[in-house]
Amino acid sequence: FYHCLTSFGFFVHLLGDILYHPKTLNQKEFFFLIESYLYFRDSSFVLTFYIIIFLNTNLEVIEMYAVVESGGQQYKVAKDDIIKVQKIDQEVGGEIKLDKVLMVSKDNNIFLGKPFLENATVQAEIQGSEKSQKVLVYKQKPRKGYRKLRGHRQGYTVLRIKDIVFGG
Repeated sequence: FYHCLTSFGFFVHLLGDILYHPKTLNQKEFFFLIESYLYFRDSSFVLTFYIIIFLNTNLEVIEMYAVVESGGQQYKVAKDDIIKVQKIDQEVGGEIKLDKVLMVSKDNNIFLGKPFLENATVQAEIQGSEKSQKVLVYKQKPRKGYRKLRGHRQGYTVLRIKDIVFGG
């Protein structure tokens, strides 16, 4: 009986949290709410909140993603993501394989490399090359009349992730 009260209390607490702070449910919370609803379904109070839950939340869909390294920086990517990496000298529309894959998440399993995964690559398409906003660098030495103003625009390449290939 104590477990029943604790579950119902947690159920009501979770419902209140969802009503005032709409969020995405993970699988564990979603199935707990379904189970609680089935257990306490005689109450119209619970049924009302059960309907409100689905109006305020979405079920989180965990898709395959990877963490790749390019240009000394790490990026979390999934299929059809668009990322900006350090400039790569290739033509627009070309294919590129990112083979420095640090981590892959597939079917709620995480595979880590030491430091990279041997059997994983990320295939991407080059969308274009652009420059970032100008960064101004100003140097001055007091009382010497020395002043320099220089600008720099870092080049980057826009990639669209086509697929994450993992064989392990």
